[in-house]
Amino acid sequence: MLGLEYLVKKTDLSYTSLANRLGVSTQTVHKWAKKIKPIPDNHLKTLSEIFKLEKEYISQELSISVIGGLENQELKNTINQSFLSFESPYQVANIAFQPNSDKVGQQNFKKTMEQPVPQSIIQQYLSSEEMEQIKSMYNNKGIEVWGVKEGKNGVTKKQYNKLSPGDVVLFYKEWYLYCKAIVTFKIHSPELAKALWNDDNFEYIYFLTNVESCQIPVEVVNHTIYRKNERFAIMGFKVLTSEQSELLLNKLELETEPQLKEITKEDYQKAITLKIDKPLDSVAKRVGRVEQGYLRKLLFGKRLYEKCACCGNLYPVSHLFAAHIKKRSLCSVEEKLDSQVVIPMCKFGCDTLYEDGFISVDSTGHFIRLDKVAKKNSTPRVDTILEELNGRKCSYWNLNTAKYFEWHYQYHSKL
Repeated sequence: MLGLEYLVKKTDLSYTSLANRLGVSTQTVHKWAKKIKPIPDNHLKTLSEIFKLEKEYISQELSISVIGGLENQELKNTINQSFLSFESPYQVANIAFQPNSDKVGQQNFKKTMEQPVPQSIIQQYLSSEEMEQIKSMYNNKGIEVWGVKEGKNGVTKKQYNKLSPGDVVLFYKEWYLYCKAIVTFKIHSPELAKALWNDDNFEYIYFLTNVESCQIPVEVVNHTIYRKNERFAIMGFKVLTSEQSELLLNKLELETEPQLKEITKEDYQKAITLKIDKPLDSVAKRVGRVEQGYLRKLLFGKRLYEKCACCGNLYPVSHLFAAHIKKRSLCSVEEKLDSQVVIPMCKFGCDTLYEDGFISVDSTGHFIRLDKVAKKNSTPRVDTILEELNGRKCSYWNLNTAKYFEWHYQYHSKL
């Protein structure tokens, strides 16, 4: 059921009264509610003001968990909480489209996207403070770099100004989005543009990470965002709205680096106290991004590389989980709010072995095998990994985290 239809049924308003206030026919409003026609943006804004609710709530399907058994005032309170109406615009990563099909663009892509730029080149054009930020993020790794021109009447510059660290950039050519990357840093520098691409007009520059190939047909984008099946091209550099970005993030299941966004403790507290019955719906996904963004920011800051707390190997942070020492589902709200309840665990086995109780941390802060105590089934390869981890010092064990490690040890050794 669409939000608009539900609101009409649960309030004193009717399709006719809404139609009169909007200056359209009753039949038109009815078609909106039944999803026969999309709600135009200008009318959606007015409906949002009438119902005092987020536009996305009015124009999208409602989950049963949100609408079940709610009366008018309860509905408003729940929706205001469910959609996390934060004042900050940086809670959810936005998506930017970067068309790049001409000859010059393709040459530039080979120079600074397919081949990361050494920091020794970049540092000549950044301040010492800016380079300190870059080194903290990238270590000594090369950096993928892109730049855009100001555009006629500053149109491209205006879009560039909307871009922020943590946003997802999708490069486009020949009816496909062909490359995905995440923004880490922005700088205005005609001099750097000249050095990189021999053209100082590409002066509005952004640095990237997690550069990956993809093949997303433009039809998927058009249908997801505009509810149109026609094949029409993406024209010009553009940063999508938060609503459009979230639709596409959910549709394409794009991974982001949420720790690059400015997520406050208050936002996190709202997220962890929200009861979500359907973990795969759009509300749950948004809440999950807020929660993970806050936890990952605690662990990694804006660094793009970090060591696993278990094996001690250095990984891109995209290969690390913000893992709860004590099972998240069994943590109290106070424990979830404790910044030291999470540690970085790699996706290459450590997180699974710890989560499933094959290993734990003893009272001296060293990893210890529990597989035999807990009678876990193993294989020779798993046994080899466990032996490598057994006895390693856990760098995250301290007086504040010891109680969580003790819980983990007792929980899994008694199963």
